[in-house]
This record gives sequence, C-alpha cells and structure tokens, in this order.
Amino acid sequence: MKIIIDNIEESAEEYVSFHVYHMTDRISQAISHLKETVTHIVGERNEELYTIAYEAILYIETVDKKSFLYTEEHVYSLRDKLYQLEEKLAIVDCIRVSKSMILNIDKIDAVYPTISGRFEARLVNQERVTISRSYVTNLKNKLGIGKDKS
Repeated sequence: MKIIIDNIEESAEEYVSFHVYHMTDRISQAISHLKETVTHIVGERNEELYTIAYEAILYIETVDKKSFLYTEEHVYSLRDKLYQLEEKLAIVDCIRVSKSMILNIDKIDAVYPTISGRFEARLVNQERVTISRSYVTNLKNKLGIGKDKS
C-alpha cells in the first residue's frame, strides 16, 4: 500500500481520501478510527463558544477549580475538569506537568532544570511554565530524553 501526504495551507480544510480496489477490514477500521477521533475542544470566551483545534493548545491550567485553555492568541474557559481533559487529550502530545496543568509538548521550544529539581519549559510564544518534580520523568520520557533502563 502506498501512502501519499500532501501539505496544504493552514486555511485549507484537511481531508483524507482512500483509493482502493475493494474495502478490507483494515481500511474500514482506519476509516472508523478517523471518524471517531475528535480533533478539537470547545471553549468559551466573552460569552461565546469556540472550537479550538488540539494543535492550537499551548496548555490548560486549573485556577480556583476553573479550567482555562491557552492558545497563542486567546484564553478560553472550559467546563471540563482537568482529569477529563487529560483523558480527551491522551491521543495527542499533551501531558500532565503539575497537579493544575496539562502541557502540549509540541509547543515546547526549550526545557531546562531549575533549582529544587523542577524543570521549566519555554513555549513557542516565549511564555514559561513550571514542570513539577513528580512529573519531570514523565515529560523526559515523552520527549525521548529519559534514562534508558535496558
């Protein structure tokens, strides 16, 4: 089977096209997976609802039991709890980095240690976020820089 990927402009709608002789179980499963995969989350800003693509998320933070989603341009309030958002975002490169934050690792520009065993991440928008000690190992493993245990 040949796979062709064409890069398109951000403003264009993404789509998947299959060219097959006959439908197989494997192709049917791939189609089902694509149909079931949610690629956005709904957030509220100025009393209006917006759909935010997973790729646009910098991080999600909980403050005073309220969840906020940060993109490069805006901040949105969310109705879900952080643990629910963590489950939704498990399919993309978002991980828990503290009790109150989920971080999109695709938006990390640099990571470096700080005093007391914590790490700090500089994001693509130059914002800095703290990674708690207990989540550093998880982040290192996700980034592929964890210690090899073989």
